[in-house]
Amino acid sequence: MRKHFNSIIAIGALVLIAMACNASFTTANISSFNFGKNETATPPTTTFDVGEKIYAVATVSNSMSKGKIKFNLTFENVQGKGKGESAANKELDIGGSSTANFF
Repeated sequence: MRKHFNSIIAIGALVLIAMACNASFTTANISSFNFGKNETATPPTTTFDVGEKIYAVATVSNSMSKGKIKFNLTFENVQGKGKGESAANKELDIGGSSTANFF
């Protein structure tokens, strides 16, 4: 009986070690975030003319499952608008590592 008990413990330990080796504990992150004058934000731009459409592209990395990304655009130095006042909000569903576009 003792041999069977030791065998069960050894097999259990091997299973746990095998599961730990296959597990990946990474944190999803935004690896790049660019503003641009076209839908792909290439080349990235930092200045825009009045009335010009602004595109924002976020690249999400290390995401193994579906999730959400939230864009919140606020005014910083705009005549007639208060600093920090919300200009636009958008929430997008993403499927794993991908890009999210805000325009």
